[in-house]
Amino acid sequence: MRASVADFEFGAFADGNDPFMQSDLAAVSGTATYLGDAIGVYSAREAGATAVGYLDADVRLTANFGDANGLGTIRGSMTNFFVDGAPHAGTLNLGTADIGAQNSGFFRGSVTGADSQRNYTGRWGGQFFGNDQADGRPGSAAGTFGAHSSDDAINLVGAFGTHKQ
Repeated sequence: MRASVADFEFGAFADGNDPFMQSDLAAVSGTATYLGDAIGVYSAREAGATAVGYLDADVRLTANFGDANGLGTIRGSMTNFFVDGAPHAGTLNLGTADIGAQNSGFFRGSVTGADSQRNYTGRWGGQFFGNDQADGRPGSAAGTFGAHSSDDAINLVGAFGTHKQ
């Protein structure tokens, strides 16, 4: 019996060792840039058929750590997509997300983006990792993303990992 795409559910998760000591987050200030990779899967519905494949992209995040009034924000983008191994023009903007309440350090925000044919919206989120950095800022960030096209023909889900530059 051949399975259809309706028989599958896709999800993503990100995890790592050395979670950033969240109790130290309130003392972190300044900015940091994080670069890395994303990988995921997509489903594309066209002419009554649904294709499933994989994608990867470059990720760039910018964290603006807070001050006495808050823990700061993080935002970023995903560019240089490859879909099933072939280059694909498009960008997903990882919208500005508040860094979570003290002793949390998690973040989550909205996704917007476009390629040559469609606009996309969705959600993204993650967590900081890596202690013992000379500047006191987290050494990496990892998380997940999901988006769908405005016509609901394309769905994306995946995970990313980045390292401080």
